[in-house]
Parts: sequence; structure tokens; C-alpha cells
Amino acid sequence: MPKHAPGPCDPPAVCAVAEPNQTADERPKWLRVMRIVVASALLPVALAFIAWPWVLFGGYGLYRVPDGAMEPTYRVGQTLITLRRGEPQPARDRVFVFRWGKDRQTAPRRLRRVVAVEGDIVRIESGLVRRNGLIVPDPETVRSDPSLNVPGHDIRGPEALLATPGDGDVMVTVRDGALLVPDGYCLALPDDRRRISSGEECILVPKEFAEALVLRP
Repeated sequence: MPKHAPGPCDPPAVCAVAEPNQTADERPKWLRVMRIVVASALLPVALAFIAWPWVLFGGYGLYRVPDGAMEPTYRVGQTLITLRRGEPQPARDRVFVFRWGKDRQTAPRRLRRVVAVEGDIVRIESGLVRRNGLIVPDPETVRSDPSLNVPGHDIRGPEALLATPGDGDVMVTVRDGALLVPDGYCLALPDDRRRISSGEECILVPKEFAEALVLRP
């Protein structure tokens, strides 16, 4: 009877073929760790390489929220994507990054929601914003203040004096108890409207202080 030669399915042959090949779990642990470290280090570089044309030529940028004025819409420390092309023009119901002062180098930046632009007639009554006679629906994330009234009830004359960031006080025309936003300015509010009642906020902002549009509404 001829001697049977080992076939490819016999256990010795299988062992002989399988031994040189290691699975991923059998590789040295230090090698797996090294690959993870290298991948983690290269990922930001790859993302920066992809994103720099957008930042350089497309006007896109990143902005880190510095304070709680826009909470809970935007949290302190949250990073937002912004867009700047040419000289940004404040637009109603959009959120902008504003320079909070005249000096471009040293002035802090603030995030505010534009509720009115030059020529609009605005009144904030019992926390509700009325623009040109119509109630402006606030986003659900706005912290309203039912006690807030702008201009205050004590303003009965034809003008009101409003503070601006880095631009001094500005005399604003009052029509039928509402503010007429003057040329060159916009009315920009924090989403936490309680800050206005506390006197912490300038709500009249020179439109030239607008630096970038926040892409998320």
C-alpha cells in the first residue's frame, strides 16, 4: 500500500503555513501604540493642510467664545466657524463677532446677535423685541428678561443717550417711545438678555466693528 503523502489539509501542513503569519493582536504592543501615537500626531497636520486654503482664500476662520453673554446658544470655550469676506455688514437676526473697541490690535472681541440695523425702529418691551412694529421671534435658546424695556420708561423726550463699545455715548432719536437706529450703527444683543438689565452691556455697536459672521445661526 503506497505511503500517504501529507496533503494541504493535514494538521502538520496547516501549522507549518500558519506559524510565520501573525494576526494584528499577536503583533508587539509597542508597535500598535506607536502607530496610534503617530496617527494622532499627523491628524491635526493633515487637517491644517486641507483647511489652510479655506482660511487664506475663502475668509473662513475659527473663534473661541470668551464669555457667557451668548449662553446657552454658545458656551464659554466653544469653537465656532466664522466667515469674513471684505468688510462684513451686520445683518438682522445673524450672529457676528464684533471688535469691542476702536483699536484693532488690543480691543477684545465679543459675540452678539444683531436685532436691528441702521434705519430700523426698535423697542424692547417686557423682554420682547419689536422691530419696525413687528415682534422679532427670538431663538429658543435666548434667555429673555420680562423686566427689560429699551428705551427705559424714564425716557420721554425725543432723544436717548446710549453707550457704545469704545465709541463713547451716542444720542439716538426716539420715535413714539422706540429707538431709531442711527446711521453707521446696529443694535446687537447678547442671548442672555439679563445682562442688559444689569447695565453690563452696550447694545448700540458701530457697524464697522463687525469682523466676521458666525456660520451657525
